[in-house]
Amino acid sequence: MSTMTAELIHAAEAPFARARVHADRVAATLSSNDMTRKPHSDREAFCDVQGREWSRLMLEDHFALRAQLERRVEVVDAEGVEHTATRDSERRLETIVGTVVVPRLAYQSPGSEDLHPLDAALNLPRELFSHGVRRMVAKEAARASFDEVVEMVRDYTGAVIAKRQVEELAVRAAQDFDAFYEQRPPPTSVVAELLVLSTDAKGIVMRHEDLRPATKAKAAASVNKLETRLSPGEKSNRKRMAQVATVYSVATGERSAEDVLHTLRDAAIEAKRPVPHDQRVWASVEKTPRRVIGSMFDEAQRQDPEKHRRWVVLVDGAPQQLQAVKEEARRVGAEVTILLDIVHVIEYVWKAARDRRRVRPR
Repeated sequence: MSTMTAELIHAAEAPFARARVHADRVAATLSSNDMTRKPHSDREAFCDVQGREWSRLMLEDHFALRAQLERRVEVVDAEGVEHTATRDSERRLETIVGTVVVPRLAYQSPGSEDLHPLDAALNLPRELFSHGVRRMVAKEAARASFDEVVEMVRDYTGAVIAKRQVEELAVRAAQDFDAFYEQRPPPTSVVAELLVLSTDAKGIVMRHEDLRPATKAKAAASVNKLETRLSPGEKSNRKRMAQVATVYSVATGERSAEDVLHTLRDAAIEAKRPVPHDQRVWASVEKTPRRVIGSMFDEAQRQDPEKHRRWVVLVDGAPQQLQAVKEEARRVGAEVTILLDIVHVIEYVWKAARDRRRVRPR
């Protein structure tokens, strides 16, 4: 038994005693003459750090208490080998309140890997980082760079994580994306509501090594205006197209021209607009646009298998996109209403108007 494990098991005999001692020490410091002379920012920073340490001690002592309650059980691995010998073991877990030690029994058998039933009972991840840290990384990686996520985790939690680990956790968080949505129960549909499907292609500026071979060759032959980044408008041979799709339900509602024009909108008009719900949004640079559009129709069919509702498909009018939408609608046997996005259509309307002005009457 390690010194740390012995200390934790001893602490479990008087649950959370270390946290109580720590809280008393913090209270004494906050009551001292020295602290009363400090500005509020120093007191705030002190409470932030010490409060996190109190939480870490509470969590660690809880794990110690849980280990003390662990009872021996019969353990057989996937190959049918019985693990009869046990020894005291421990593992570290990097959590949002800091690093904690988790003591538990290790079940052994000669020539086999040790098994730890308590890990499964606690639903502990295989790697060092807790689900709380993994959740934060996945959430922040969707809207910030990996370097920024490293800094954010360091500043706002007690966890210490490297950039490579952030990348690995982001990949793991995304691997169950499709399975998660497939296992979700379908929402309770209201026949009067519209089932809206929408898809579009979006160019994403990529790192050079992640470009497709043909685009990578063109990018290598081109010369950047700036050495370390792209200048405004300089994006040719540096993008991959991602197909974006969404499916959601929304109540019907009347709209006027004033509702559509942004300059005439106000808070009262916005408050009247129906709010979409049961929304799923996803995108892919790996799957072909056709596969993404096919997944969009599969999701719509999951939400309305009997096709009692009106299906509305919003697109930008790209010919290949329209063809894929019509073919997928026939595949699932759905009758759809196709709408062209006004933002895309208006460009061609203005172009036609300008061309008409250039035509001189005879």
